[in-house]
This record gives sequence, structure tokens and C-alpha cells, in this order.
Amino acid sequence: MTRYEAIQAEILENPKVWLITCVAGFIGSNLLEKLLLLSQKVVGLDRFSTGYHPILSKVEEKISNPLSPYPVTREVGYFVKKEI
Repeated sequence: MTRYEAIQAEILENPKVWLITCVAGFIGSNLLEKLLLLSQKVVGLDRFSTGYHPILSKVEEKISNPLSPYPVTREVGYFVKKEI
């Protein structure tokens, strides 16, 4: 077992709530997807100043699809608040 696989197994055995900042960016959205795949709870924050809102919709579609490889159906919710 590689170190990466060992860390994934440890995360699966000990679920946590994770906070991801810049969740709509490339790194944040990929981290979000991986943590959801590992059955974790995730809170994501983003101002969308450089992030891309449709990325979150794509992640939502992937995990909501009944044929997806994700082990559990999850709810994904988000809102966009534009600055005044």
C-alpha cells in the first residue's frame, strides 16, 4: 500500500468536516470532489473573484448521478452572494 492509499484509508475510517477556501477554483474543486468521494463532509468558501461558479455545478452533477462511482448519495448546496 502506498502512502497516498494509506492516507485515503485513514480518512475513510475517521470522517471529519473539512473547510475548503477558494472551492470554485481548480485546486479547491478537485479537493472537494476527492473528499466527497471519501465520504467526508465539506464546507466550501469562495468569493468567486477568480473562481468559476459552474465548476461547482459540475461537481454537483458528478456526485448526484446515480451511476457515479461515489459510494453515497449526497446533498450539495451553495449560494452566491454578490458584493454591493
